[in-house]
Amino acid sequence: KYLHFRTNKAPFDNPMLRLAASHAIDRSQVLEVMGVAGHESNNYISPVKFGYVDLENYPTFDPVKCQELLAQAGFPKGEGLPELEYLVSTGFYPKTKEYGEVITAMLQEQGFNVKLTVMETAAWLERIYQRKGQEPFGHMVDVGWSTGSPEPDLVLRPMFHSKASPMGGLINGCMDPEID
Repeated sequence: KYLHFRTNKAPFDNPMLRLAASHAIDRSQVLEVMGVAGHESNNYISPVKFGYVDLENYPTFDPVKCQELLAQAGFPKGEGLPELEYLVSTGFYPKTKEYGEVITAMLQEQGFNVKLTVMETAAWLERIYQRKGQEPFGHMVDVGWSTGSPEPDLVLRPMFHSKASPMGGLINGCMDPEID
């Protein structure tokens, strides 16, 4: 499971704001809600994928760091942030609504003005992918992306490569030559 920020849509076009949000989320609470349906990963790929390593600087729950980054991004305590829509599905992956509520509450506690939108699978699928000439729906999107192959590129390229879609990464809109 991934929580994608629409990097090609304000305000998450600001990397400091994305990092602040990452430090607002206590993944242990999310995993508690998910139960056996989830496990922690300190990387952008699953521990079952080839080449997995724990990343040393992977964001962890740190409210103080979150507040520092919010201020550096120009939104002290979240002041001035627009309403941020968080899209999740129901009926496709286990407990998405429940952990979506937990993540929304954690972000709100840190000053993010988050609105959780829970949708049936078909409506959610209509809104998660980037489409040329269309403003992306939502600011944050909950998705799952996995393949039967242990090859990590089958996950990383569609999510993070600039040429994965006309809008960048399929879901997050990532367009970064260094990541490519």
